[in-house]
Amino acid sequence: MFACASTHRRIGAQSRRLKIRNSAPIFLQETKTDPAHKTESLRGSRVPQSQGKTNMFNTVRTIGVITPLLFLAACAVVAPPYSPDVDNIQSLKNVTAAHAKVGAFDSQADAKNPYPVPLRANSLKSPAGNSFGAYLADAMTKELQMAGKLSPESDVEIKATLLENDIDVGVATGAARLSARFIVMRSGSVRYDQVKSAHTQWDSAFAAMIAVPKAREEYPLAVQKLLGELYADPAFIQAIQ
Repeated sequence: MFACASTHRRIGAQSRRLKIRNSAPIFLQETKTDPAHKTESLRGSRVPQSQGKTNMFNTVRTIGVITPLLFLAACAVVAPPYSPDVDNIQSLKNVTAAHAKVGAFDSQADAKNPYPVPLRANSLKSPAGNSFGAYLADAMTKELQMAGKLSPESDVEIKATLLENDIDVGVATGAARLSARFIVMRSGSVRYDQVKSAHTQWDSAFAAMIAVPKAREEYPLAVQKLLGELYADPAFIQAIQ
């Protein structure tokens, strides 16, 4: 899930050990001096020693909290593998004469389609290939295969270009916006050429430890919706038959 999860655990353990070691009691050493000065020395030294102990503990505790957060800021998050949607599979199954192969799925990099995708101080990477165009291709391949419509030898080829792949983690509400241009070719001729879009929302949070994993989990659902929009287009269905 997180590329630096093991680092987080090590840092957390080191921070806890550091806090325990530095919170051990500090004992006063009695110096050899005459009784009159001894009482006065102890009385004057107890308050600074106590304050020093408290300040040291607070400093160590602060370092123990801040250090893992600094490492969290540098982490990359990998999107979950795509899970085929039941409704999408059924839509493809309903097209009895359809058989197609998946061609090239590109990703047009720009401000609306960065890679990796920023998630606050983190970033989201694809588990398939090195772009979310490859993730989209993997998603369609899985659904065509599960619907029994994938045919590598077919003269019908589906290609696509990912145009927008934006995730807003948000504070109260998160959102994903995806769009892609889908092209269906048959024997070298274009049968379909349309841009499809999808927009999803979910409850988010101010805390990154909640908001970032939630955005990660929601991403495949946005891809499901994008493909659902494509399969719901009668022109696409006709093109793949």
